[in-house]
Amino acid sequence: MNAVDFAFIQHVSEHNLSYGTVEEFNFRKNVFAAKDELIKEFNQTESSSVHVHNKFSTWTEDEMSRLLGRFPRSAEERGEITMLEETNATSWDWRSKGAVTPVKDQGQCGSCWSFSATGGVEGSYLIATGKLIPLSEEELVQCVPRLGYGCAGCNGGWEDRAMGWVKDNGGITTETDYPYTSGTGTTGSCNTGKLGDVSATVKNVVEVTANSYNQMHAAVQAAPTTIAIAASTWYFQSYSTGVLTNETRCGTTVDHAVLAVGFGTDSTYGDYYIVKNSWNTTWGDQGYVKLGTTGDGPGVCQVQSEPAYAQS
Repeated sequence: MNAVDFAFIQHVSEHNLSYGTVEEFNFRKNVFAAKDELIKEFNQTESSSVHVHNKFSTWTEDEMSRLLGRFPRSAEERGEITMLEETNATSWDWRSKGAVTPVKDQGQCGSCWSFSATGGVEGSYLIATGKLIPLSEEELVQCVPRLGYGCAGCNGGWEDRAMGWVKDNGGITTETDYPYTSGTGTTGSCNTGKLGDVSATVKNVVEVTANSYNQMHAAVQAAPTTIAIAASTWYFQSYSTGVLTNETRCGTTVDHAVLAVGFGTDSTYGDYYIVKNSWNTTWGDQGYVKLGTTGDGPGVCQVQSEPAYAQS
């Protein structure tokens, strides 16, 4: 048994995986081996970030694509852009200010947009009221319609439009009252009886200038900011620690929604955003990733491409 075979067996055991046929076992081993080669080569030659195996190491690109549920769109499809007053701050972290709920897990559902949206509303409501309330992704997944808002449950959506729905709907209920059940990839029907159980509200959704270093920093300092990123490659998916600095390895197609909760500067690798993902704390750095930026432009993994935040 070679080193890769042994690592695969350990991976299968660690993640409690089982395969019904020898063909499926070998297929998954080959997927794992291909990613293992990429991870080892990168870790031996690059130093800005560390990459490891995780629960996605045997997933194919098609399987990952079902998890990445953020629809691409043109600049014209965004709302009216607001120019923000720039900030001189060099670091910021909403986690230390009590405005960020624990990392959640979207499961095998393309509902990242809903987790990004609840994170934005959770933060804005804390800023307005001093109350941090975990809010219901399931209400968004089941109840935000495609018509007018562009959201389709586990099949994808837009995080800023979802926050707009919360505004138009008069608010959103808690995660406890409307728990998440779509993690298996199946979206149920909207529980209309829960729509009146409002626990947090939104007065406005602020669309921020795309690809602007200064405007993005101003947005993140104003509130936890919903963002759309490119996350379809092993470079993002195998991240563990450090700063992602390579603007080409993530690709350019926006396909995942997350939440920017802060920013800072690494003495070696430069400026970055602190980004909360929705793939559980077992992914990344306890569920977070640092995405680099060198100024104006989309930034690493398109991090500066479509920022927006809620005001409660």
